[in-house]
Amino acid sequence: MAKKKRNSNGEGGITQLKNGQWQARMSVKDPVTGETKRYAYYGKTKIEAHDKLVKAQNEVRTGSFVVPQKDHFGTWLTIWLTQYKKTKLRAVFIPCGTL
Repeated sequence: MAKKKRNSNGEGGITQLKNGQWQARMSVKDPVTGETKRYAYYGKTKIEAHDKLVKAQNEVRTGSFVVPQKDHFGTWLTIWLTQYKKTKLRAVFIPCGTL
């Protein structure tokens, strides 16, 4: 019986989840801290997940890979208020003790 082929370190892997989606994962070594972090990409088909994985791997090779940031709700709210709702905002005064 032939042995199952394994991917090398950093190549990533693709698996199907219970809900039918496909998940592609890869490992990237952080140049600042030196620790390895794993990133996941999802797709409805195996080809879609594979394409996202290949795109991310090419970004890592070329040096244009940007680590996804986790923004807090307060940060997002400030951006939303200043950029999207700036023209529609009006001043509202609520006296203390009325709420």
